[in-house]
Amino acid sequence: MSPESDQTVTLSPYIITEKKEDGYFSEQTLLGSRNVSILREIPGNISIINRELLENLGALSMHTVIGYGASGIAENASINDDFNIRGFRSLGTLRNGTAKPTFKRSPTFGIDRIEVIKGPAAMLTGNNSYLGGAVNFISRKPTDTPAADYSLSLSDNNFIRTELNSSGPIFDKSVNGEKLTVSYLVNLGYWKDDKWKEIESIDDKYIGGALRLKFGAKTTITLEAFNFMSGGYEYDTDIWDPVAAANGEVKPNPFTANNWSPGRSQDAFWNVDEYNSSIEILHSFSESSNIRAYFVRVDGEDRRQHLTGDSFRADNVTIDRSVLPIDIDNKVSNFQLDYLQKLSLGPISNEISVGLDYASSGNLQRLDYYTIDPINVKNPDFSKDDVSIGQHGVTWISNRNTYVDTFSYYIHNNAKLLNDKLILVGGLRWISSDRDSHNVLNKTYTSVSNKTFPAHKYGIVYLPNDSLSFYATEVATKFVTTRGSLNGGTIWEEAAKDSVGELKEVGVKFRFLNNAVYGTVSYYEMAKTAVLSDRNVIDPATNLTRRIEAYSDDTSKGWDIDFGFRYVLQEEYRIDVVGNMSNGEFLTAAGDPTPNTPKNSAGILAKLTLDGGPLKGLSFGAGVRHQGEKIYIGLKNQWPTTANLFASYAWSERFSLKLNVDNLTDERYLITSVGVSQVSDPRRIRLQGKYSW
Repeated sequence: MSPESDQTVTLSPYIITEKKEDGYFSEQTLLGSRNVSILREIPGNISIINRELLENLGALSMHTVIGYGASGIAENASINDDFNIRGFRSLGTLRNGTAKPTFKRSPTFGIDRIEVIKGPAAMLTGNNSYLGGAVNFISRKPTDTPAADYSLSLSDNNFIRTELNSSGPIFDKSVNGEKLTVSYLVNLGYWKDDKWKEIESIDDKYIGGALRLKFGAKTTITLEAFNFMSGGYEYDTDIWDPVAAANGEVKPNPFTANNWSPGRSQDAFWNVDEYNSSIEILHSFSESSNIRAYFVRVDGEDRRQHLTGDSFRADNVTIDRSVLPIDIDNKVSNFQLDYLQKLSLGPISNEISVGLDYASSGNLQRLDYYTIDPINVKNPDFSKDDVSIGQHGVTWISNRNTYVDTFSYYIHNNAKLLNDKLILVGGLRWISSDRDSHNVLNKTYTSVSNKTFPAHKYGIVYLPNDSLSFYATEVATKFVTTRGSLNGGTIWEEAAKDSVGELKEVGVKFRFLNNAVYGTVSYYEMAKTAVLSDRNVIDPATNLTRRIEAYSDDTSKGWDIDFGFRYVLQEEYRIDVVGNMSNGEFLTAAGDPTPNTPKNSAGILAKLTLDGGPLKGLSFGAGVRHQGEKIYIGLKNQWPTTANLFASYAWSERFSLKLNVDNLTDERYLITSVGVSQVSDPRRIRLQGKYSW
């Protein structure tokens, strides 16, 4: 494996779906730039949302493409990185394999692809936060040949999104007999949108870049950095229909139209300023061994003042409101070290990787909460807000510093037998962490030092031929828990236990008809054991209501299907189809449906490209997305089927125009299933021009 494998992804024999530069969906074993341990992903399931799919649908955000690029994943919210993967919440994302600490949605500027990693990610990344799966944003890299592109998108409500990417060599000479190549990358992005509600807006700025130094064929050093500044305001800016909620349904309020706001833009804000810098060193000792060292530092400043409508009064038109100021500062340092050794022992060839991860984070969080004058939904009057908001002094009812250090180390081996047709996979990781917390308000300190606990991954892969593979895997990780002080009126049924996150999965990966048909079908069963749940009972001795707390399991099981298809007719017409389906059963420890988790979902996107004839350069397509209902505290949230259209025409290899129609049928639905909610954006038409050189 060469140091360039993060650029030209070298396919191992058990990667069934090839990575195509002009395809939509692909699957591979590479986890970010962590190519030195490329083999730890198999057997397993990763969905890749690559750059073409992002660009076809406008590259606005992960949530624009999530329904088409990955199965088994649903959004809990679109204002931040909050997903539900296979029935378990995944809050926050990864950037190049390490955690991104800010809460606002991740930018898609400077992104090469997005990976949806399914199953516990602790064995892979050393991060024990993700059980159902993790979303990993992979940045663009410098190139050895000059390449640049500029795009500009326009729409109503003063919408503008523009992005510039430029990369290429800046030095290529022999130094002391060794060839030295230096390449650069520059990313610039801007996104402005006044949206429909007076309180909402987007104002994002992004500047990033990278340098890559190649010392001969054995050593590569890559330095990356970016600054993401996000302004405007996107939060829960709508509220349920109380009449529908009384009938067991979650629906948009008929009085809160697209331009309705719970307050004024001058009284609400959400500003994020994030700095991210990293260095990666990859050295190849020989064809059979290499080493990788990676360090990333992230500093994030998050300043907010949320203004929301909380609940209806008895008249069903008066809304009580509140204001929530929040200050958050995050600092994260993450170091990774991996070593890979290929070793043959008779008929068995082994690929052994060992390594360690260390992460140190600091978090300062302060918040306040106060209520302001209610408003009438039909005729909102904000005239008193200057007094109730403008003259309120921030008191910080919560003020806490938290520091966490996590250290882990692992060993993993793939043993290949029978001419590489049978692969036995096994790995162990040991994780330990220390947590210190300082409550500034009451001057209390809390320290928790968790014992070292293991995560493991075992599996088997069988490849009868180059177009088919079958796999089975079992993964588990532990969550060390401590029980707090005994609450009055509470009965403990069991002693304190540690939770274990488990995954068992079987699947088949295929590619047929000269790679024209490809995909993955998998069945999984997952559980998080020893989840603390409670219920109210009548104590017969006292006839009083008491709460019994006991341990039981959160569970999920189901099918995921990801597929792709490409058909070329007479070298003039090309049809591409990408899609996914999932169906599962997701239950909490109390036996209720997992909140905000649809039992089934499906998405399909098709594109026709004319590669010849008088209309050469024309392409158009459509995507349709279905998602089953969500359940929240017994209320049903029905999601309609949605559709997107896109078309483009390339006058030359350099210049193209693209038209996107989002939410074609102009559906209005609630994204979140809580009293304070997000409502979908109405239909929007966007025009984009792109120039490459």
